[in-house]
Amino acid sequence: RPPLALPLSTTDSLTLRHPPTARARAQQILDSASDWELAALDVLTSTCKSFVLALAVSHGQLDAESACKASRVSEQHQIDQWGEVEAGHDMDAADTALRVASSSAFLQ
Repeated sequence: RPPLALPLSTTDSLTLRHPPTARARAQQILDSASDWELAALDVLTSTCKSFVLALAVSHGQLDAESACKASRVSEQHQIDQWGEVEAGHDMDAADTALRVASSSAFLQ
């Protein structure tokens, strides 16, 4: 697949402004996707809580395992800080892995 050419900004604070062209380009990417691809992107986006991670997986720029790790950085920090809740954090990690891996496989 060709590069996404989706210009995004980064931040080290709570505020973020993407370039004005980002929204239009994201819309073009979504408009070009099939209904099946949109369904998989929906699962990936909601599971990873990130449209960027979903696009990276769907375009082969990130594997499922890496996407899972990236989507759980904040939760992993909390686990490292305060400890893991059995049948909580571990079940969430397993659910995330299942949903991301199945969506990723579907898109192959």
